[in-house]
Amino acid sequence: MCIHPVFHINLLQKFHPDPHGRDPPQPPPIITEEGEEEYEVEEILDSKWKGRGKTKKIWYLIKWVGYDAGSNSWEPADNVGNAEEAIQDFHKKFPEAVGP
Repeated sequence: MCIHPVFHINLLQKFHPDPHGRDPPQPPPIITEEGEEEYEVEEILDSKWKGRGKTKKIWYLIKWVGYDAGSNSWEPADNVGNAEEAIQDFHKKFPEAVGP
């Protein structure tokens, strides 16, 4: 039995842009002691391998605090070193996912 990723057309909703053309406000980045910008991880949504051979690394799909789903981004594990708790939660929730 195959399940296809489909949904009923009644689940679609018409897009209503902001009448004033504004995007919702987004929180500013946290500035570290080294002067670098850092954003807070809300949740890790997925993981994958990227690269080949010695350059093969784990990448995580990140949901950022205060940003919508359109701002989700794939980041290498090296870039989310300060989100150990989110990484642990993700791997507890999805033990079969790509991980360290």
